[in-house]
Amino acid sequence: IIYNVQVMTGDIRGAGTNSKIHMVMHGFKGLRNSGKIFLEGGAFERALIDIFNVEICELISPLSRVTIGHDNGAVGAGWYCEKVVIYCPFTGIEQTFPCGMWLDEDEGDGLIERELYEMVSLRQKKHKKYPWSLWIWTSDIKGAGTDAQVFLQIYGEKGKSDEIKLENNSDNFEQGQIDKFMIEMPDIGRLLKLRIWHEKRNPFAGWHLAKVTLFKMLTMDKYSFECGRWLDINEDDNEIVRELPAKGTLTDEPLPLIKYLVTICTGNVSGSGTDARVFLNIIGDMGDTGERLMFMSKNNVNKFEKGNHDEFLIESVFLGQVCRVRVGHDGRGGGCGWYLDKVLPLEPARPGESQGVPRQAKKHSPSSVSWVFLWASSRWGTCPESLTRTVRYYKSHRPLRLI
Repeated sequence: IIYNVQVMTGDIRGAGTNSKIHMVMHGFKGLRNSGKIFLEGGAFERALIDIFNVEICELISPLSRVTIGHDNGAVGAGWYCEKVVIYCPFTGIEQTFPCGMWLDEDEGDGLIERELYEMVSLRQKKHKKYPWSLWIWTSDIKGAGTDAQVFLQIYGEKGKSDEIKLENNSDNFEQGQIDKFMIEMPDIGRLLKLRIWHEKRNPFAGWHLAKVTLFKMLTMDKYSFECGRWLDINEDDNEIVRELPAKGTLTDEPLPLIKYLVTICTGNVSGSGTDARVFLNIIGDMGDTGERLMFMSKNNVNKFEKGNHDEFLIESVFLGQVCRVRVGHDGRGGGCGWYLDKVLPLEPARPGESQGVPRQAKKHSPSSVSWVFLWASSRWGTCPESLTRTVRYYKSHRPLRLI
């Protein structure tokens, strides 16, 4: 079980310390405890809050008290502790343990270890989160590793997780390596898909991902997400984001992976083009694509110019009934304003089929819906008017069903 621990050093002269700080968390009635935990890597400087993720093998939240102290092993070892805040994602309980005293042989009562008790009036009940073990396999082929920062997001039948930044104390995502992480998620039901990406688009950031597995620690439910592809601007389809359907004993049939063809139409008025970075998010009743950078137009070298109809392919796990799109730009560059006429998304035919030919709809079949987004008046998405106007949502008119 992972506990999030925040330790606040007081805002008075000389409050910081270079000593080694330790703590013990005590469970209900003090019957069980965490054992002595050393809070390594903290600064413990004046008016700073140091944050730690502490992993122990028992669920002892809510806590009855906290013991905190230091080894008195540095010059100027004295420390003024303001408070300790501990949050257990599994129970959703956040507890505050005030201190407001010196831990110093030369100050006050001379103690360097104190027992802290909760101020119950400050207790907060948050959404529960459950621990998952995340394993990521980097392929064992030449150049497969990356130094880029990797992120992921997980979708289930009841919702989705936050975007999760993957980092620990080791050198991650090297060729042929398995990297292991502990993550926390709310109850999002049976898992449907996973989106994974990295942040760099330079020539040496490419990554070949073999697969991802997720284990729910409390029930040991297991899901696997097969990839076996590059996330690289110079390989495969030049994308650095992948969506992977969930497979496992709890999954009847993995959702299909679809390529959605999207046409973004820039208005035919003076100054309508933009050099800003444009992004698009397609939203359906079974999830969304996330914000995708419209990086490479299929039919125009200079994209988003006056009168252009730029085509893009967005690969995603099946979204179900598509209801709206979110489109915008980053507002960067001179004259970044953009006159957007319309967005024309249409799912391309599968291999061997003619585009637009009706076919029998099946379970999870993306072919059952074709859709076009239009609206009565074209709109500007421009930064100088208002930052919020660089992003717009548009709902679809009645979708055309192909039966």
